[in-house]
Amino acid sequence: MHYIPFLSTLVTFAFALAVFHHYLLKHGPHLLFWSIGLLWFGIGTLSEVILAMTFSGLVLKLWYLSGAMLTAAWLGQGTLHLLVRKRGVVWTLTGVLTVVSLLAATLVLIAPLTPAAASYNVTIAISSQY
Repeated sequence: MHYIPFLSTLVTFAFALAVFHHYLLKHGPHLLFWSIGLLWFGIGTLSEVILAMTFSGLVLKLWYLSGAMLTAAWLGQGTLHLLVRKRGVVWTLTGVLTVVSLLAATLVLIAPLTPAAASYNVTIAISSQY
């Protein structure tokens, strides 16, 4: 088993909790969105750990959704909340990101998997970059 995704999962979830705790103390919306982005990254690395042990179509879809689509978008949204001073603009973008994220999740989850996906060793392809 590859240990880097496992360690990455533990560190990411711990960091997400720490950032969320800081949000509860300071109430900066950027901290909330960074927590969401870190949670998505943690789901992606956890998915990789699970895929290293067994294949699951749902887990593969979660890995793709969290790693390829949602992590960077939500981390970036936190940065927008930190840097953009026009309140209406940033909250409008948050609404757009929420709708697009829900649409992306729906499309990824209903997408069919081909039989080739189950026979392809995803974890070797994913983890070979480490």
